[in-house]
This record gives sequence, C-alpha cells and structure tokens, in this order.
Amino acid sequence: MLDQYLGREFTTTMAKGMNYCGNVFAPNPIADFAAQQDIDYLLRSDSKTLNLDFKADRLLKASGDFDAVAIATAAGIPAASMEQVTAAINLAYKKSKKRTITLKGEYEFWEINPALTGALNSVAVPAELQPCRTWMEQGNTFTTSLTGFRIDEASVSSDMKSAFDAALTARLTGALSDAQIAAISASFNSTVEKKIEGAIGQSFQLLSMSHFMVR
Repeated sequence: MLDQYLGREFTTTMAKGMNYCGNVFAPNPIADFAAQQDIDYLLRSDSKTLNLDFKADRLLKASGDFDAVAIATAAGIPAASMEQVTAAINLAYKKSKKRTITLKGEYEFWEINPALTGALNSVAVPAELQPCRTWMEQGNTFTTSLTGFRIDEASVSSDMKSAFDAALTARLTGALSDAQIAAISASFNSTVEKKIEGAIGQSFQLLSMSHFMVR
C-alpha cells in the first residue's frame, strides 16, 4: 500500500488506486523501480484500527442529501403511500440527524528506506517518475516516513438507528405494516452508509511526512 501514497507532499486527500506522484495504479512504476534497484523500500510499518464518530448531518451535508423517494422505492413502498412515507423519512431524519455515524478505517505509519529516495536522486529514472525526482531535487529532500489514515466504511450508530426508527414508527404505525416500516429503516441505513462511503471514496488522508533535508 505504501507505494500508492509515497512521493510528494500531499495537502489533500488522495484516492486509493493512485500511486507514486499520482500516476495511475497498475502498472506501478515505483514498485518496478525499487525492484530494478534491488531496494526493499519499506523498512517498517504499523497500523491501528480507527473509529471516528461524526454527527450524521455533518457527514451528509458534505456528501449530499439523500433521496427519500429512492429510499422508499427501494423498500417496496407503493406509489399511493409515497408522499406520506417520504414525509415520515424526512421527519425521522430531522429527529435523528444529530446522532452519530461511525467511520471505520486504519491509521497507518510507514518508515521508508532512504535508499529509495537516494536512488531516485542519483540514477536514471523512467519518465513517469521524473516529476518525483524533480520535486526532491528542488527541495533537496529525502522522504523518511509517512503517517495518515484511510476510511473504508461508514456505519449508522445504534443510537441513530433507534432515534430514526422511533420517529418513523410513530409516524407510520397504522398506515403501514411493521415489515414495511422495517424495510424503510433498512433502506435508509443502507442508502446513507453507501452515500457517505461513496463521497469519501476510500481516500487516504496524509497527516504527516518526515523529511531529511540535504544541504
């Protein structure tokens, strides 16, 4: 995974599937280069499970509002009940939006073999790695370690589910069956989780980059 993120000082998220200096992943030029130079470029790595709780409205505001009609349709609600159900979904969300959604992922640390950046500075490199070499030459910099985190999954908290379900049930009891109400709830949870995961794009956020400056 290191080869996907190593190589320049990123200030924004970088989508998974990108590698050294943002080249398209596969083929992987940094892995090929390291192999050609007989360099094991990862000296040490560590990771820890990461769970971050955010209020639902904050995450959904960033990823875009959900479509209540689509949620109801996915739950199998007939057109005749659509207006009532979508109003109930929106009300239930309003009553639960200050509860949390958990983002799950990994905190990552990598220590990089200085031989890799040394080789990039001292030997001929393929054209796709030239921007990386130029960046290091201009900064007189060897990158020595990286820390960051990636988010892989979003999960609606049990607290939010309970608040949403209570409001939804209060609004729709007598109008729909328990099974229909449960289907709406499941559709809402799935839609929200997938929407947030899609907006995050399984990205990697660089937290720190250690440099050795060459004078």
